[in-house]
Amino acid sequence: MATYNPAAWSLTPTIENFLAQNSFIKPEIEPQVVKRVKRLYFSDILMALGAYTEVNTGNILYQHDELPFTYPKIKAYNGGAGSAGGTVTYQLASTSPSQQLSITQQSPYQATSPASYVGGVPVREGDVLGIKPSTGYTGASNMIQARVISVNVSAGTFVAQPVDPAISLPSISSGAPQEIIIQYPGSTEAGGTKRSLTPTLLPYSNNLTYAQDTQSITNIAANSILWYKVGSDMRWDTLQQQIRYEDFKKAVNNGYLFSQKVTNTSLASVYQSDPILQGDGIITEVLANGVSQNYTTLTGFGIPEFKQLGAKFEGEQTVTKEFAIAAGYNLSTSIDDNMANFFKNGAITYGMFSNDAKKKLSLEFDTLVYGTYTYTKLQSDLFSDPQTYNANGFNFQDEGLVLPAGKTMDTLGGGMVPMIRIRKMGGMDLIDIAPRDNKYINGQYTLTVEYRSASNIELFGANNTAYISKV
Repeated sequence: MATYNPAAWSLTPTIENFLAQNSFIKPEIEPQVVKRVKRLYFSDILMALGAYTEVNTGNILYQHDELPFTYPKIKAYNGGAGSAGGTVTYQLASTSPSQQLSITQQSPYQATSPASYVGGVPVREGDVLGIKPSTGYTGASNMIQARVISVNVSAGTFVAQPVDPAISLPSISSGAPQEIIIQYPGSTEAGGTKRSLTPTLLPYSNNLTYAQDTQSITNIAANSILWYKVGSDMRWDTLQQQIRYEDFKKAVNNGYLFSQKVTNTSLASVYQSDPILQGDGIITEVLANGVSQNYTTLTGFGIPEFKQLGAKFEGEQTVTKEFAIAAGYNLSTSIDDNMANFFKNGAITYGMFSNDAKKKLSLEFDTLVYGTYTYTKLQSDLFSDPQTYNANGFNFQDEGLVLPAGKTMDTLGGGMVPMIRIRKMGGMDLIDIAPRDNKYINGQYTLTVEYRSASNIELFGANNTAYISKV
């Protein structure tokens, strides 16, 4: 017999008979777990492209080589228009100097500091240039041709003079430098030796992104731990462990998309003894070195935008004709609506149907072939995740990522190389799972699982990618 004191809200104390024993009675339960959200990983999209592979790297730094443009395009400005047939001095312009190991070297433009550019100054004395007129459409009939008279390598300037004495070289302001093309390496009868513009291999490197998380389960609450067998490898995991694994895998995939190299020196000083490993994700690289395509709310994304996108790819010396679009929900439906409107008088009509109510209507387009380019529209869930990209105030559901599908040729080896691949440290497992029982370590009887990933995206030819955004 023992006296039992009930909670404070009880009106009168009572005496109860009870049996105490040193064991817990585990209730029989039939576990049933339903996912309330769908998880879509960026690596799944890459796998759908057929141009995706995972490659182990033996160290933190990895790199590959790419061939640059045959002739770098010139981006320059001058101090004002010249007289008819007169000379004009041009200053090379660039947003940032190109370093030999910098990803920005994918840009065809000359750097502000010519000496730091591995290809040298792209303009040589005697070269024939094609310059746009001050106004109007530029074509074969009105493009201005000029010869380079002299080059100042250290200053990054060159002097040009129009071939036609009646033509004046137009003014180009420093605030809006223009692209100038090198038509061919002009020479004279006497000839002479020109400085070579033979392409040099450009090494591209990126750092792996390190991510880490933990899942701890208290074994005292035994009936809350659901064990299940994973696949056919006879390994048993807890349900909580698997759920946390999927969440962490999603976080790693977010890094594949948006990770950015750390350049803040104050952060480096904070983590001196434990350096941060964080490299550029694929969207970060595409925004810096790829093609941008905008569309408006009024017109949406349709045939004109696809036409502009194809022209940009064509102008960037693309090595592939097949692309995949990972589009947010609003962008995806905008494409579907515009495609239907364009072909309203053709094979598709949204208006009157002769079928009964059981007729099914699909408004979604999976593939579009326009010009010589093929675009495959993949699942729109990636940018429409309500937890992250579709959160209040974010507009990723209005945006999209255009990625190269297929493979490209390895010039030296002759084999085909996937244009996108995941680099990772260690073995083939992306995540390192280490179960622990800490009962004899710190007295806490828990099951701890650590998730670690050192991996990142490697992209070949960022000029073959595009980012779509609404303006």
